Amino acid sequence: MTETNASRAVQHVNVFSGPHLIGTWNPAAGKVYYAYSDWLPPHGRRPVHGGPELGTKRYEADGSGTYVNSWTSLPFGDNETALGTGTDATEHHFTGKEHDAESGLDYFKARYYQSQTGRWLLPDWSETPVPVPYATFTNPQSLNLYTYVGNNPVNAVDADGHAFQNGQDGSSRTGEGVTQPQACGTQNADAVTSNNSVCVVVQDGTTTPTASPSQAAANNQVAPPQDLSADSKEQKAERAEQALEGTANLLDASLRAKALGGAVAALSEAPPAAAVVAVYGVVSIFGQTITGTAQITEAFTGNNSGVAHKAEQVGNILSGPAAGLITAAKTRNLNKAATAGNVESLYTAGTGLVDKSIPFLQRAVEFGMSLLGVH
Repeated sequence: MTETNASRAVQHVNVFSGPHLIGTWNPAAGKVYYAYSDWLPPHGRRPVHGGPELGTKRYEADGSGTYVNSWTSLPFGDNETALGTGTDATEHHFTGKEHDAESGLDYFKARYYQSQTGRWLLPDWSETPVPVPYATFTNPQSLNLYTYVGNNPVNAVDADGHAFQNGQDGSSRTGEGVTQPQACGTQNADAVTSNNSVCVVVQDGTTTPTASPSQAAANNQVAPPQDLSADSKEQKAERAEQALEGTANLLDASLRAKALGGAVAALSEAPPAAAVVAVYGVVSIFGQTITGTAQITEAFTGNNSGVAHKAEQVGNILSGPAAGLITAAKTRNLNKAATAGNVESLYTAGTGLVDKSIPFLQRAVEFGMSLLGVH
């Protein structure tokens, strides 16, 4: 590739092997300079000669093999620094792409790249309008149209500003066969394939269907519904017991709410004590309600490890807020905190403890008021 100035005088001639810079002929100096670039680690191993090349120029030598200059930079190409004072035969540096000294941008054909931010100046695009060009929907990093090589510049290289190759695991995203979800019937029939009511656009004419709902479920993309009819007798008995336990918790929560009103009314002459009992009771009742609802949900769905299970743990902690919250703060372990809260909740079941605490709270408040000289 020959580069000329405005007068069409040859500045230098770059020689490439595929996308990789090999050497440069500088007519002014009458010399050939060879570029030595870094390499990708093939399939997770340490970089070796012959692996897919990142292409960033690190070392330059003349035709006799004499050192001329070398450069260092950070992974995204930023903070490039020359370690010597010799000739820089060409402005091609980061991954072998042309660097514009005035703007500080690198030219990747399809787009300009800014190494200081590790981002493209424009979002990715394609000749065929698609929702997310050149995206791989199993790789969330590819959904950001401004990120460079999926935020993995040590193990991947972008050849043209559109797509990249990953040398660490051998995978690639070259734009060929990349599929984009579309509404059925909105594209040319030759470019759309129906797959269980999921349509895909194929950019190079090769069909790569998206996963069907059942395949997506098998790949943990969508949690499949539980087939409760296949449960054993023991499993059905456990779910029935769980549903009854949840119902009992909801019933007990309603009884506690009714009893709480009476307990607070009995402390009407001691407002601070009434406030303490009210707050404790409301939190405990709220937690028990969450627990009961979660248990019933788990019983009917057959799923004891999802959101409902987490909600049951939180509910148990709040149903015995003193022990539950203190244990959670000390151990940061939901299981231990839920157990402590559940034990406290069982101990305070009914209104027995509240009733017994009323005289004590009244005496405590009266003693405190006497110390303050309040009558």
